[in-house]
Amino acid sequence: MLLRPPAKPPEKPGVNVFWLVILFLFSANLQAADDAFFGVPVHDPFRWLEEAKDPKVRQWVSEQDAQARKFLNKLPQRSRLLARYHELYSVEHLSTPVPAGDRLFFETHLKNKQKPVLVWRATGSTSEHPLVDVNRLPKEKNLSLSSFTPSWDGTKVLYITAENNADESVIHVVDVDTGRENPLDVIEGANYADPSWAADSHGFYYTRLPARGRLSDAQRVAQADVRFHPLESDPGRDRRICPPTGDPQIFLNARATSDGRWLFIIKQRGWTSNSVVFRPAESAFAAFSPLFISTSSMAEVAESKNRFFLMTSDHAPHERVVEARGPDSRDWRTIIPEQADTVLRSLRVIDNHLVVGTVSHAAEGIAVYSMDGRKEREISLPTLGTVPEIHGQEHSNALYFSFQSFMTPPVNYRVAVDSGKTELWSKEDLPVDPDRFQVKQVWYKSKDGATISMFIVESKRPVPNGSRAFLLHGYGGFNEAELPRFNPAIYPWLQAGGGYAVPNLRGGGEYGEAWHEAGMLLHKQKTFDDFIAAAEYLIGTGYTTRDRLAIDGTSNGGLLVAAALTQRPDLFRAAVCKVPLTDMIRYPLFGEGSSWIPEYGSPENEQEFRALYAYSPYHHVHVARYPAVLFLSADSDDRVDPMHARKMVAALQAANVSKEPILLLTEYQTGHQGAGRTQATIEEAADRTAFLMEEVGLQ
Repeated sequence: MLLRPPAKPPEKPGVNVFWLVILFLFSANLQAADDAFFGVPVHDPFRWLEEAKDPKVRQWVSEQDAQARKFLNKLPQRSRLLARYHELYSVEHLSTPVPAGDRLFFETHLKNKQKPVLVWRATGSTSEHPLVDVNRLPKEKNLSLSSFTPSWDGTKVLYITAENNADESVIHVVDVDTGRENPLDVIEGANYADPSWAADSHGFYYTRLPARGRLSDAQRVAQADVRFHPLESDPGRDRRICPPTGDPQIFLNARATSDGRWLFIIKQRGWTSNSVVFRPAESAFAAFSPLFISTSSMAEVAESKNRFFLMTSDHAPHERVVEARGPDSRDWRTIIPEQADTVLRSLRVIDNHLVVGTVSHAAEGIAVYSMDGRKEREISLPTLGTVPEIHGQEHSNALYFSFQSFMTPPVNYRVAVDSGKTELWSKEDLPVDPDRFQVKQVWYKSKDGATISMFIVESKRPVPNGSRAFLLHGYGGFNEAELPRFNPAIYPWLQAGGGYAVPNLRGGGEYGEAWHEAGMLLHKQKTFDDFIAAAEYLIGTGYTTRDRLAIDGTSNGGLLVAAALTQRPDLFRAAVCKVPLTDMIRYPLFGEGSSWIPEYGSPENEQEFRALYAYSPYHHVHVARYPAVLFLSADSDDRVDPMHARKMVAALQAANVSKEPILLLTEYQTGHQGAGRTQATIEEAADRTAFLMEEVGLQ
C-alpha cells in the first residue's frame, strides 16, 4: 500500500551533468539584466519573464502549462483522487452566522452550486431566504462573493464581489426586505474597503482606492482615502473623512460604533504598528483626537457605553486589554493584564461582556470577562483547535462561533454569554473517519537553539518499515498563526498512510508579537531555519526519510518553500509551491509588494537589502540536484505577481541536474486565494496530491 519506487517523468530524458551546467551558465546570461545595490551586483537572467503581456512570455507560459498538464493527467492516482475530493468538497455546509437586528446572515454552500449563496434567517427560525447568489451572475466575469457586512439593524447588507476571485473588488448594497439594489450604491476600488455602517443604516464608511488609470499599484494604495457614502447618492460626491497618507505601506480603515456616538480611524503600518484617532460620529467636521499612537506596537479598539478599550501589544508582547481615553499609557487602566502562556488575539463587546479570542500553545480558545476584567469563564471546546470566527451583538446574549481542528470539520455553535450554555448550530457531515488518526504536538530545536512546536497528524496504524511518507506544511509570517485547522485536501494523503506536519515557525503569531518579530525583516532567515529544522527532526526521529518527505506552502509559505529548496535541495523529495514570492529584490515593484516592506524590508535600505539578498530564492538557484517541484500560479493574482513563479521555474529548470520534474501549472480565472469555485478547488487538490503521492511512492 505504501512503498514503491517513485516514478520518474517518462518524457524527460537523462542528460550529461557537464552539459547541463554549461546550459545553465548560457541561459543565465541570455537576455540577462544586471542591477547594483550598494556595490553588490544583482544578476537577473530571466527578467524578460516579468512582462506578462509579451507574446514570448505568453507562449512560454502556455508551453509550461501544457507540459505540466500532460504530466499530471498521466498520474494514475489522479482520477481516484478527483472522485474522493468530490466527496469531500461537494457537501452542504453553512458559514458562521453574523447577527444583526433580529436576523442572522451567513453563506450556505450547496452541493449543486459552485459558489456559496448569501442567505438570512429570522433569529430562532430555520427558514432560509436567499439574498445574493453570484452563481446567477454572468459566468464570463467569474464573480465571487468576497465578504459581506449587514447593517446594525439587519435591514441592509453591503457585499463585495471580485472578478476571478482577485483582490480588485466592487461594493454593492442590497435591501433585505425587497432584495433590491440601487446602481448608485455600486462602488469600485474596494480592495481595502473594510466598510463600517453608520448607526442609522443610511450610509457607510469605507476605504476607496482611486481608479487605476496610469497609477501603479503602489501609487493607488498610497492615494487610498476614507469616505462616507450616503445610500442612493452619487459615489463621486462621497465626503472624504480621512485624506490619503501618500505612503503605500499604511492601510486606512474606519470603524463606527453601533450607538452612533463615535467614529475611529485606524492607520496601520505593516503588521507591527498602528495608530487610532477618534471623534464624535455626528460631528462631520470636528478634528480627530489621538487615542493610540505607536511606531512599534498595535492596538485593536472596542467601545461600549462611552468606554474605550484597547487590546494592545504596547509593553505586552502577548497583548493586554486597557481602558483608555488618550495615547498616554500612564493614564491607561489595565482591564485584562498580559498572560504568560496565552496570547490575546481578538476583542469584542457582547452582551455587556468582554469576549476575548486567545491562543495558548498554538491552539485557540474563547474567554469571557466582565467589563471590569473579572474572568467569568472559558467557553468549552471539543479539543485543541481553531476558532476562526466569533460574532455577536453588543445588546444580545447570543454569541456565535466556529470551531475546527485537524480531525474536526467546521462546526458552528451558539453560546449564551451570561451562562456559557453552548448548543450546536450547524455542522458539516463529511465522509471521514477521524478515529483512524492521531494528533500530537512535539517540540524540537532550531538552528540557533530556539524551541519550536509542531503538530503531527498520522494514522494510528504503524508503518510496516517504520518510515512514513510525510508532508511538511509551513507559513511563518505576517503574525499569522498556523493552528489546528481542518483541511479536506490532506485526508486522501492520510488515508493512504501518509503523515502531515505543521510547525509553528517564527514570524507567525502563535506565541505573540516577539515571536512574530523574531522571523521578520533582518531575522527572516530564522523562519527558514525553523522549517529546515522541522524536516531534520522528522527524519532524525524516524518519522520519515528524505526520499519520503514532501513540503508545501502558499504565498509567504511559497517563499518559505522556495527558500528551503535553494538552501537545502538535498533534504526533500518533492514540493508544491503555490503563488510564491521568489524575487525578494524586485518584489516591491509588483502587485501589492510595496505594502509588505514593513514585514520583509526594502532593497533600498542597505542593511535590509543585504538580508533580503542573502536568502532571496530566485537569486540563490544554483546547479544542483533539485527535488520534484510543482509550482502553482494564478493568472489573475493581483496580490503576488505571477512573475515570481515564472522566473523561479525558469531558473530551476536551467540549473537542475536531477531527472526530477520542475513544473509550472497556471490556474486560469483565478486570484491569489484560488478560483472561488468548488470544481476548481477539487481539480487543484487532485493535482497537488497526485503529484506528491507519485514522487514519494504513496498509493
